[in-house]
This record gives sequence, structure tokens and C-alpha cells, in this order.
Amino acid sequence: MADDPSIPTCFGWDASKYDWQRGPMDLAAAARDGIVFFTHKATEGASVVHTTYGESMRRARDAGIPVLGAYHVVRSSPSVSTQVDYFLSYLDDQTPWWRNWPHWFNQVDLEKWPYDTVPASAGEAFADIVEQRTGRKAIIYASRGQYGNELTGTSHELWNANYGA
Repeated sequence: MADDPSIPTCFGWDASKYDWQRGPMDLAAAARDGIVFFTHKATEGASVVHTTYGESMRRARDAGIPVLGAYHVVRSSPSVSTQVDYFLSYLDDQTPWWRNWPHWFNQVDLEKWPYDTVPASAGEAFADIVEQRTGRKAIIYASRGQYGNELTGTSHELWNANYGA
């Protein structure tokens, strides 16, 4: 599909608080350069927030980037439901306009870490609950290199994280 000329290439930006270490992101320049989607890490587990999330999303919105999203890094514990509550609460607090944004997406960051081997089922469950509670589709961001075929047959859009060498 990537080589299908009927499917246009679109460029986006996946950010987190770590991007701010290089200085504030110029999202207006990014929009002028053709960035059409922007997603930013909001939360992780039920105790980590990315404090630059709210300002980044306001900048992206004000720059006219049409497709916006937020992501949550799923952990093995606490419960998936608790993590969804944490994620949605932070979105409502930092970006109260997100629920009315016409092209908003919620992204589930599903990765295995040396200190936390998160099962694929946790990402599936997180995406299911987010969709039930928001009425919006959720995208799962995961690596085939980490999960193999564990996500085959998922009902969610799957963004294959290809980290390269």
C-alpha cells in the first residue's frame, strides 16, 4: 500500500516532553512545511504526565494543523481501566476542547520494556475502553518487532513502529 499512488503521503509529528529539550517546537513552521497531523504523549501508566502536552496541543491547534491526537503509554499495572481514566482526565484538564475537535485521534502506545513486558492484550483493552468512553476510534502504535503477530486481527488501526537500526 505504501507504493500505491492513489494513497497520498501525509506527514506528521509524534512528540513528547523530550522534544522540548531541543527548544520549544515551532509548530506554525511545521504546518507551513506540510505537517498535517500532530500527536503528543499525554500520560503513562497512572502516575506520569507530560507537562508540555497542553501547550504543544494549543500550538498545534493554533498553527492550523488539522489532525491532532494524544497518546498514552500503557503499563502492565495498574488496571487498564484506571489508566484510561487517568488519560482521559488529563486530556480534559489540559485540552478541554479535544472532544469537539473534528479530526482528533487517541493513540495507544504499546511497547515492551526491559522493566515491563506489557502484553498485547493490555493495548487492545485500552483501545477498546477509550473507544467505548469517547465514541472515537483509537489507534494502536506498536512494533511488529516486539509483538510479532500478537496483534493480528485487531479491530483497531495499527501504526507499526519501525525503529530502524
